[in-house]
Amino acid sequence: MKQFVGRAVTTALLALAAGAAAQGVPAPSRLEAAVPPGVRALPSLPAPLVSRVDVLGNLDLPTLAARRDVRVYLPPSYAGGTRRYPVLYLQDGQTLFGRWDLQNVADTLARSGVELILVAVDHGGTSRTSEYTVTPDPARGGGAGDRYLADLVRTVKPAVDARYRTLADAKHTGVAGTDLGGLISVEAGLRYPNTFGFVGALSPALDWADLSVVRETWKAPRAGQAYYVSVGTREGGTPDADLARIMDAGQLIWALGAQGARVGYLEIEGDGRADTSLRGRLPGLLRGFHSFATN
Repeated sequence: MKQFVGRAVTTALLALAAGAAAQGVPAPSRLEAAVPPGVRALPSLPAPLVSRVDVLGNLDLPTLAARRDVRVYLPPSYAGGTRRYPVLYLQDGQTLFGRWDLQNVADTLARSGVELILVAVDHGGTSRTSEYTVTPDPARGGGAGDRYLADLVRTVKPAVDARYRTLADAKHTGVAGTDLGGLISVEAGLRYPNTFGFVGALSPALDWADLSVVRETWKAPRAGQAYYVSVGTREGGTPDADLARIMDAGQLIWALGAQGARVGYLEIEGDGRADTSLRGRLPGLLRGFHSFATN
């Protein structure tokens, strides 16, 4: 049989249709129906599945007396099924879905089976420091973090669970962030262990209020939770400050382990706190949470 390529195929099909019409044969309703005898038509392919990001705009946070956009990433398979997914709550939503391109990071991991719902709450701009710290620091202020966490647990999470196919128990729910966002994520795990089974802290600002979060860690058992902490060896700006941040992380890890938590610690030689460094750690964070939630 003669083979046709490209435009020649269309020309041949039109000729077949014209010949059939001249002999009184009804024309096909669609051009692709005019397939020569003995040639099998290829089945139409389903549209590829793609991820999507919804924005719950201007969500009211009543305890904090503020409104925030909440961005919800849904993995590619979400639209094509009925399954439920683990959920990771993240801080600094506008940064993650802006210059850090979290959607692309998550899509890449989804192709290897790491599929999660990601919920990122926008920070409050000039109020970020206050919202991401529970204990006031004598020199730097802050201290509204308990109210932010109350809204995260009592307002944001119920809104997400009501709208999306989530796995809502602590085993399948995590919280994570970077710098002060990492600090408030650790605070979330300590204060709401029945809500967040997994906590991720990338370069957390543990020195806040003279290591108040480490002192808080010692107050109660942490069995059943998992904490993932990463720091770079060049985060402080000077050798002494670099060492201090590593030692702060060591104190947190020691306290968590002594209180029964599962702990993962990653120290990255030469890494600092620049955007490129922290963004590069996102895949490890997402894989760590997925492993915790699915094993």
